[in-house]
Amino acid sequence: MTNEEHSEKRTRRFGRPPKPAGTVRSERVVSFFTPSELRGLEKISDRRGVSLSAVIHSLVTHSLEESDGPA
Repeated sequence: MTNEEHSEKRTRRFGRPPKPAGTVRSERVVSFFTPSELRGLEKISDRRGVSLSAVIHSLVTHSLEESDGPA
């Protein structure tokens, strides 16, 4: 194997390709809920069969779209 072939092999990336810059979720927000609020969110999560994080993201994005139009 030549040096060129070897260096090409090392630079090859595996996994999911990167998303376009405007669609990457790179910002983090921390929020606190009461135990009853959390139970309500968990019930929604169980009904939809998605993660708690996905439920919260969905609720926030839908609320933003209703109040201001698409972000």
